[in-house]
Amino acid sequence: MGPNMVSISNPEVIPILYPTRPGFPKSDLYATLRPYSRDNNGLKVVFNTQDEALHKRIKSPIAPLYSLTNTVTFEPLVDEVLACLEEQLNKKFSDTGVPFNFGEYLQYFAFDVMGTLTFSKRYGFLEKGQDVDGILAAIWSHWKGSSAVTQITWADPIVSRNRFVRAFRKTGGMAIIGYIDSALKERILERRKTTRTKEKALSSTAISRSRHVDFLDHFLTAKEENPDLPSWAPTAWMFSNIVAGSDSTATVIRTVMCEFNI
Repeated sequence: MGPNMVSISNPEVIPILYPTRPGFPKSDLYATLRPYSRDNNGLKVVFNTQDEALHKRIKSPIAPLYSLTNTVTFEPLVDEVLACLEEQLNKKFSDTGVPFNFGEYLQYFAFDVMGTLTFSKRYGFLEKGQDVDGILAAIWSHWKGSSAVTQITWADPIVSRNRFVRAFRKTGGMAIIGYIDSALKERILERRKTTRTKEKALSSTAISRSRHVDFLDHFLTAKEENPDLPSWAPTAWMFSNIVAGSDSTATVIRTVMCEFNI
């Protein structure tokens, strides 16, 4: 594709390009995928950071959370959302005979699952049968806005990270980060209220008495146990769960069901 860029489609070389140790340097394409906000010039998450040292710093504390051993502990929360999906489909369609788009509800299911795992509460997609708080629209806007500049990376600072332009146009990244900031503030306040002192973090045992320990609890604990991490680390981890976790999971589920002709 160019003197300094190669396009590879062979999946067998993925371990070579992305080994557990530092591999090939990431191009500026990854920088264009950082959600922009007025408070930063692009949120660095595990996926899009080009700095190998920073990548290791923000990935290591949370990597065990995504192991099979840990993810199976979230199964009761997934079962709750499955029960909600069944209830909504029966009430709205099975009992009424009204046709509907099953693919859309699978997407709503995936997002409500990730919302439950991350915040201990559903977004409400399944109950309302539509986008809630513009989350889906914001994610689509984020990827749509990033798609062009991934191929013309030099234009990204002009088109996507220009304070003058963004003063008149809100980005999808801004909307998602705003939602995350709201959830973070709410949880931090909850943790402070339920501890005997503001200095002592809420333990997993104490949390489990009232609800299941979710990803946000783990993220905040990881930040407390690693004070040298950037202050924006929990925001970055949550962004990945909402955008990458929910969207990719929804795509896989819809594809599987399509192949099964369901």
